[in-house]
Amino acid sequence: MHWNMHREYEMNVRRWQEFEERRGRRLADGRQVEAGPDGEGVVDPDEEPEWLINVREQIAEVEDGMDCRAGAHGRELQYHDSTFPHDWASIGEATAASSIVEWRVARAININADLFDAGTDPDDVYQGVLQDGWLLSAISILAASGGVDDDEVDPLVDRLFVNKKTEVGVYGVRLWQNAQWETVVLDDWFPTLDDEYKATTCGGAAFAYSEDFIELWVPVLEKAFAKYYGSYASLERGYVHHALQKLTGCHAEEIALGNASRGANKELLWGRLKRWKKNGFMMGAGTVTKGLADREVLDSGLVFGAVYVMYEVRQVDGNRLIKLRNPPDYGTGVQEWQGDWSDNSSMWTSRTRHKLDQRSSDEGDDGCFWMSFDDFCVLRVLLLRSEGVAAHEVPIEMVDGERDGERAPACA
Repeated sequence: MHWNMHREYEMNVRRWQEFEERRGRRLADGRQVEAGPDGEGVVDPDEEPEWLINVREQIAEVEDGMDCRAGAHGRELQYHDSTFPHDWASIGEATAASSIVEWRVARAININADLFDAGTDPDDVYQGVLQDGWLLSAISILAASGGVDDDEVDPLVDRLFVNKKTEVGVYGVRLWQNAQWETVVLDDWFPTLDDEYKATTCGGAAFAYSEDFIELWVPVLEKAFAKYYGSYASLERGYVHHALQKLTGCHAEEIALGNASRGANKELLWGRLKRWKKNGFMMGAGTVTKGLADREVLDSGLVFGAVYVMYEVRQVDGNRLIKLRNPPDYGTGVQEWQGDWSDNSSMWTSRTRHKLDQRSSDEGDDGCFWMSFDDFCVLRVLLLRSEGVAAHEVPIEMVDGERDGERAPACA
């Protein structure tokens, strides 16, 4: 596990120091802090919890000009976060650190950049030169939690952001750390590449981005993790299920399919996949690295050492099928799964295409593909799931120790 435990402890200590400081200010102002039902202080037990009051106060102070300088690109003032400066220390010893030219404010990359634009989907997640695909894979899985292609901001994504609008470029992002929600307040300056990349999809941004850098929710989430752990370089190793837990506050796990699909376990696994999907659990599938892959699948079209979002688990006309979404920043024209039930496979009939709303690659690449459950098990993938169902209720009852039915308890 790569997460810096000392850093997490340090950030928790800072959090409580900030709590004490703000409590002192409220007491001086005559606003008594009382103990709330969750054990944290609140100004009024019927109002918001103290952590949320604190971050809203901090954001309001910044919006009023604290730590701001003269702005540009349509802003009168621009926030400069002195606790995560725009220098090499914040980049760290990242693999591609030498390619960073300077930091630019979001509006200097795209004048129309905003936190959200036309909803949140896995298609919004692009990986830059930072090797943090594990984190971006988790963000992609999260972005599919409330549906795809619906022009809606997924509730589990939306709740991570304390504020959605800003006049000075300040955002508050909450992450589940130390068994509690901790908030990172940051500015909207980002590392950029040489000017030759301005006309490309990234708009010149060096690290995570959305297409043309029109949406900020992806790079802001990545930066929140980078600030929490001290630098962007600290994100170059990690585990998808750990990131899912930090993004949702819910239990997440990694399941080795080699054992879970062996013998009689295979039928049990299929039943669990259907229940987990029905119950709204977020799921992904990670492939092994190319060096560990079996020879017969090396030319299958899969990306090795990557994570695919699991969209659907369906049984149609006796066929057990799984729909997967390509990993973040899956390049246009790059080959995808070429086995049974791939886009132009002979396994498809007009009936199954209609039932699964599947189109051939001749009709355009949507970045998704179907695969049989048998092939899914053979490929030695790691199954990732998170009980991230806090944004909606799903009934629950216990079946063989697994959640089933339609209502599951909300997460933290």
